[in-house]
Amino acid sequence: MYLTEDEFKVLLGIRDRLTSSQMKEKYGIQMYTNDPRITSLAKKYGVFDCPGSIKSNIIEKADFSKIEVVSREEMPYFEYINYWELAEYIDISKREVDLLVEYFKNVSKEDSEKSYRLYKTEGGLGSSLYIRDLKTNKISRLRTFVDGEEYFD
Repeated sequence: MYLTEDEFKVLLGIRDRLTSSQMKEKYGIQMYTNDPRITSLAKKYGVFDCPGSIKSNIIEKADFSKIEVVSREEMPYFEYINYWELAEYIDISKREVDLLVEYFKNVSKEDSEKSYRLYKTEGGLGSSLYIRDLKTNKISRLRTFVDGEEYFD
């Protein structure tokens, strides 16, 4: 898991059950009501829909042996819109937007409120764009770009 230095310090503080004043004393960071760093940790560990305390669920899911502390600028898959607010992102071209428009032309009005997730893979010689229907879990590949050639499914 990639964490910023502040997120890592907050995670350590949660693990050690430190109070806000203890966090400030030990790590030099001020904690806030509804602290966005806790929200970021919850997003990264996927604990919003878990029963119980968000903090205890974060600690339950956190594997401290797999944490890498990186700067905000080096954070893969996520960007910080302001100092602490975490947002997921996917880079997309106009061509890919056109493919999405075509894909959604085939979605019925009854399914217009369904949620979807985009994935973009890159590696080797090319890249692919996928969309997942979160209700059915069906994944569709919209296009693949390999060695200068574009392929559609």
